[in-house]
Amino acid sequence: MKKLLYTLLFVSATAFADCPELYPNSKPIRVENTVELCNSFYVSVYDEVNRKVVVVSERLKKGASVGAADSSGSFRVDPRVKDPVRTSEYTNSGYDRGHMAAADNGIDVNSVRETYFMTNVVPQYLSLNRGSWRVLESEIRATFLISDADVFVVTIPIYNDDKKVGTIPVPTAFWKIVIINGVEKYFYADNTINAVKEYSKIGWAFLIRK
Repeated sequence: MKKLLYTLLFVSATAFADCPELYPNSKPIRVENTVELCNSFYVSVYDEVNRKVVVVSERLKKGASVGAADSSGSFRVDPRVKDPVRTSEYTNSGYDRGHMAAADNGIDVNSVRETYFMTNVVPQYLSLNRGSWRVLESEIRATFLISDADVFVVTIPIYNDDKKVGTIPVPTAFWKIVIINGVEKYFYADNTINAVKEYSKIGWAFLIRK
């Protein structure tokens, strides 16, 4: 799996990108039949036909006031895509509207607001979204605050079955990859109703299992 992720992230892309600076090594992540949705600090690679987030890449710039802005907000449709997902489609579904690029990673009102686009959201179980996932996001920010370089965070939902909320695919798991000064850290999370946190004894590893 890591070899596949490495290929996805670090092989040079030849296709034009509107915001290459938001990808690790300024190498756009291109996936067939997707659109690129650029925002102030993150980009979402989105599948309009299947209404799903494929990859989200963030660039947290050194010296930026990440986490200083009020991260509360309202989810909203993304007018840049065809057949946009509406927040009401999650109502009574049993799933949270889970951010891929964290709202707390914004530095001002505008960048926080952008994270509430539904093209940055996937169905996540409450136990994951409000528990282990939030802890992971906080630890990434803590690491960023002591970093001497820009930090890239790439989040990849994994879709291994046909489970859906209406017509919105539900990820079975997630990879979150943090790149600092060329060093890559991989984190894996199962999207389960009883997600709990476990740490590896070696290195900065974060696993979320059933």
